[in-house]
Amino acid sequence: MVLRSFLLVILFFGTLFAQDDEESDIVVLPSNVTVNNDYFVRGRTVEISGTVNGDLYVLGGQVFIDGNVNGDVLVAAGSIEISGNIANDVRVLAGQALITGTIGRNLTAVTATIDMSPAGFIGRNAVVVSGNTDLESRVGNDVNLYTSSVRISGQVGGKVSAYVGQLRLTSKAKIDGPLEYWSNKTARIDPNAVVTEGVTHHPSFFYNFFHSKWMKRIKLGSKFAALLMNFIYSLVIGLILFRYFPQRVERTVKTLDEKPFQSLVAGAVLIILLPIIMLALIITILGVPFALTLLSLTVVGFYTAKILSIFWLSTHIFRRLAFKKHQKLYFTFALIIYFILTPIPYLGALITGAALLLGIGGAVLSKIEKS
Repeated sequence: MVLRSFLLVILFFGTLFAQDDEESDIVVLPSNVTVNNDYFVRGRTVEISGTVNGDLYVLGGQVFIDGNVNGDVLVAAGSIEISGNIANDVRVLAGQALITGTIGRNLTAVTATIDMSPAGFIGRNAVVVSGNTDLESRVGNDVNLYTSSVRISGQVGGKVSAYVGQLRLTSKAKIDGPLEYWSNKTARIDPNAVVTEGVTHHPSFFYNFFHSKWMKRIKLGSKFAALLMNFIYSLVIGLILFRYFPQRVERTVKTLDEKPFQSLVAGAVLIILLPIIMLALIITILGVPFALTLLSLTVVGFYTAKILSIFWLSTHIFRRLAFKKHQKLYFTFALIIYFILTPIPYLGALITGAALLLGIGGAVLSKIEKS
């Protein structure tokens, strides 16, 4: 019904105004003028303050209707304000719409935003397709809403059906029929709002799908699987470092023992400098291959850094338990402790950040000292 109405509006305006004179800047129907027929008008600014004893058709940039129309109103505009009295139906296609007047029968509106103020009145039904809707007017019968966000604080004499992103009923809202809405979010309904025949919420298919029990289990399982894979990968990298780069690992651990604060600062400085260096290389164009190589090394270095920090930590935790003899076993225990703590909000982020900075800083300082 809505689509058919607006297709008729577009086709009508296209044939009507194709033969009209050039568009005027301002078109005014004064308050002392009465048109005893249908009235067709277009302009950048259109003001209808007089009386139209027929249907009103308007195509404009800004449209103001504060007179009387004893027929239907069809409007296509950038913005429209209706503060007068419309006897029959109103159909609006606009960017912004403000309703403060009286509409005798039905309102059909497709807008970006629409504000139906407390002074407004719609005699029968309202159908609104909009980005944002503020419904404060009194509506005599049913309301159908297709909108991203809607706020209802007026009185509706019948049923409200809403397909919405977010729905809110204020303390002034009064719905004499049922409220039925389809949304991924639960409506915010003030305790003083009145809905005579109850509220029915229909979550969308995707909402039900992603919030089902088995989907939650899959999400939890996938997080655990990702954590387990990360642990196994870290363990394998650590064992490779112990096997093929034992001296490098020992030098880094020694540096962290002797200069923990300096290592932390050095890691922070590198975290800041590396993106700047890569950006500078990319800007030069010729340095793009070097930037990509540096990026790859940085990713590997960041991942390896935490392993060095965990190994350093394990030397302190298990120092008195024959660490040299069972260092791989104790490293595994320390790694388990690390992955138990890191999912904890805030604390996990702090531990991960500290491990990264210490590992990078310790590795770089140990390399400099060796040189």
